[in-house]
Amino acid sequence: VRRGKVAAGAKGPLKLRAPRGKSGLYMIELESGRNRTAVPFIVQARERATMLVVVPAITWLGTDPVDDPPLRDGMPDTLDRAGGGRVRWPRVFASEDGRPAGFTGQVAPLLRFLDRNRIRYDLTSDLDLALSDSPRASDRKAVMLAGSMRWVTRTLARRLRRYVQDGG
Repeated sequence: VRRGKVAAGAKGPLKLRAPRGKSGLYMIELESGRNRTAVPFIVQARERATMLVVVPAITWLGTDPVDDPPLRDGMPDTLDRAGGGRVRWPRVFASEDGRPAGFTGQVAPLLRFLDRNRIRYDLTSDLDLALSDSPRASDRKAVMLAGSMRWVTRTLARRLRRYVQDGG
């Protein structure tokens, strides 16, 4: 959407302004010399759509092999790890291009399809839903889970089940 440069050694955090208009998932691509990364960035429209698309952020975070601080023990921290692994949030994705696993093959094609066919949707993550009290049957006519959701919290699973049982 936009390109720009920041002088080396610039003080303060990088500030971004979300694009206005419809909901969507954007990639923030950063590079410095030969190093580059991309970070998914969810933008929510001001006007509410009838469909809510949920991206699998918990799965993205849980499968990404990052050695999180403060331990930095040389072992990647994933939810798969023996003994009940833990992951920190927020964190940077360790993949070569910065895109989380399943993004390119599952989530991006779905969102492109919806955009090309002018199907309006709102966008959130399962992590956001796990930390909030949405969705409720009264909120949306449809909730679409975009991609494989390997892990969800028990509370979110119960709420999603209740949402379907209530007619959502």
